[in-house]
Amino acid sequence: MKLKEQEQIRTCEMLFLFAGLVIKEFLDNENTLAPELVSSLFSAPYLLDLITYFKTQKKTEEYMELKKEYEKIVSSANHLIKDIDIKDPIGIFACYIYLYRNGYLSYNKSFFYDNDTKDFASLLGLDVIRGKAVCKNISSLLTDLYKSFGYEARNLIVYADIESLKKEPGFNSVNLPSTKKGDYYSNIISNMTRKIKIPNHAITMVNDDKNSYILDSTNDIALKKGDKNRLLSLYSNNDLMKNYMNICLLYNLFGFYDDNLSISNYKENISKPSISFDEYETLYLKAINTCKNNKDTFDFFYDDNKSIYKNIYEISQNENNNIKRLLPVIPKFTRKN
Repeated sequence: MKLKEQEQIRTCEMLFLFAGLVIKEFLDNENTLAPELVSSLFSAPYLLDLITYFKTQKKTEEYMELKKEYEKIVSSANHLIKDIDIKDPIGIFACYIYLYRNGYLSYNKSFFYDNDTKDFASLLGLDVIRGKAVCKNISSLLTDLYKSFGYEARNLIVYADIESLKKEPGFNSVNLPSTKKGDYYSNIISNMTRKIKIPNHAITMVNDDKNSYILDSTNDIALKKGDKNRLLSLYSNNDLMKNYMNICLLYNLFGFYDDNLSISNYKENISKPSISFDEYETLYLKAINTCKNNKDTFDFFYDDNKSIYKNIYEISQNENNNIKRLLPVIPKFTRKN
């Protein structure tokens, strides 16, 4: 089955649901169970589809092809980082930021923070390769990269104080490229969640035998666990985020993420000690220096993978975004340049 065929089926399900609501209105004057029964029967197919939405898309032809190509890039990035002798979690973190911000992981060697994303379930990192992504995509590719190294890693859903994040120092010499649309999107989210503190950001947690590393690859920030699900800056100890464990587990249950579902495993890993900021700084700067000294290697890596980037871009570009795939009856608006 193709993704577009799923959308056509979903459109029929939604029309069926609307028809049930109309019929229910006509039957409401009768003192029977018929109105509720009709409403339930007509809405059941779409509601069932909603529950299984993230998992069923993984069975489509386009998804399976994209997954195969995406895994090639993750594997290739893994070999690249190993070849320049970077293997520790902080070194991988620093190198990843350097790579994606410079466009080495993206189609046409061009990356921007922008919410023009496709958001395929468990393939969120694919949008980094498309060249336009936000935090959930950036953090997901890092999580997948850690897993390829054999580390236990997972995505975290958090509420972040966006303005406080901007005050934290980053060591990467490459700024996060952003479009005007991306900046506007970021400001909208920041303003909306400043008063109503709901989850608004995604980051990565990775563990080795001794430590837990909580890393924000969008903003180039390292964090550590505080009290009551709070996440503190490793640098300043400022309270920057609140972790929403239950939402992470729910996302995994429905198939949006593909991380470990075990609550005990999650609690054990996030409770591990953090490294000191001095150690973090030393490892990070060492990795960045290594990256700067290997530009020719990175250029070769990009040239070696650009045909895969192109294939990913062309396949995904023909598909609708996540909202349009979920609600295919809504009009499709064309973006103006």
